[in-house]
Amino acid sequence: MGFRNPLVGGITLVRSAIQSNPYVTGVSGWSINRDGTAEFNSGTFRGSIQVGNAPGQRFIVNNTATGDPLDIYDSSNHLVFSINAHGVADAIDPSTGHIARMTQGQLQLNDGGNNDAALLMLPASTTAQRSEVDIIMSPPVGVTYTLRLIGGSDDGSKGPTLVGQERNVQGAILQSDQTVGNNLIHAAAITGTTDASGFLIFNHGATFKDATGAPAAPSMIFCQVHDTGTPTFGDVDIIDGSITATQAKVFCSQFNGVARTGATVKFWILCIG
Repeated sequence: MGFRNPLVGGITLVRSAIQSNPYVTGVSGWSINRDGTAEFNSGTFRGSIQVGNAPGQRFIVNNTATGDPLDIYDSSNHLVFSINAHGVADAIDPSTGHIARMTQGQLQLNDGGNNDAALLMLPASTTAQRSEVDIIMSPPVGVTYTLRLIGGSDDGSKGPTLVGQERNVQGAILQSDQTVGNNLIHAAAITGTTDASGFLIFNHGATFKDATGAPAAPSMIFCQVHDTGTPTFGDVDIIDGSITATQAKVFCSQFNGVARTGATVKFWILCIG
């Protein structure tokens, strides 16, 4: 007995396909095929769309389970990429828990624990102001390290600047390195507290190397020191010191020769190597 409906028998498509008129493959119209394939020019879907089978590799558009406009899962059913309703995109490494998050003007990184980093863009609001990019690293305990890249202003009134902070070294560091003759000069500002004997050990931030490329100590270091305590003693003398490839050790005294012990002092250093 023949089918009453020339297109379907029960719920099964009898013909090889149903198509719009005119349907041209890859050009116009639509086709729904008996082998399970289909082609449409465009469409509106009021619910979710899933490409790939759960619980394997797939992506879901308008995921009602998470509320995300886009979720991508790997072959082990781990969520590896998502975009939420606020436009925040997360790339996730399921093996380590590392997350790279892209938000408006920021790239945030997390190691799966409490260590965070961020790349932050601060645009200039006028042609006389300078745009800025900050690279920030925040451990769960200790100092937050920052590298700040500041561009020149569009009107030419301000030049670019690079500012770094590495442990207790703060201020304009990298852009102060310059070559004079065969010498490299490194300048930085350091704030620290002298010990009970009046000494202060700090990382000078210089990256001098010998002819083989190995780290080497600068040949000399000059320091100007200011006592930041209360009462303020003004400039103080450096009467002793030593320097290695990574650190400097200085002894501070007041002009009258009294050692500054347990005092907060600020150094302006100049390393030559």
